[in-house]
Amino acid sequence: MMTKATQDHLIHAPQTEGTLPDVEELKLTVAALETELGGARAEREAAAAEALDLRTQLGAAQTHAQEAALKYRQARLTAAPDVLPELVPETDDIAEIDYWMDTALRMAAQVKERVQQSQASQPPRVPAGSPARRAADLSSLSASEKIRIGLERLSDNNGR
Repeated sequence: MMTKATQDHLIHAPQTEGTLPDVEELKLTVAALETELGGARAEREAAAAEALDLRTQLGAAQTHAQEAALKYRQARLTAAPDVLPELVPETDDIAEIDYWMDTALRMAAQVKERVQQSQASQPPRVPAGSPARRAADLSSLSASEKIRIGLERLSDNNGR
């Protein structure tokens, strides 16, 4: 890109009809343009370096945001043990985590209410009495174990 001064220099260069511009003037113009080009290249390299730095910072910020969102999700799930973790997807968006968490909490409350209603409408199931007492099945024991148990029972009965 030419500066205004370089453009003015080319436009107002003394030219005579049928003659070429002075070679020295052309050399000066080329030198000025090369200087401008060098400056433009330096600016482009500085902008590229800054863009790379900003990309690196953006990547680090995105990673930090993802980790924070996962910790937030875990904290919300820990605070609400009635909610199944499968109902709240892992995402970077905290608003989405809040939406799914609220939905899961409403669902858990509805299920809890329905279970309580069904339990209240049915009488509790309690057995009518205690089960009949039976002697222990000794058929799977070896002969020496059966003798030992018999001697223990005999000594218990004699001790009374």
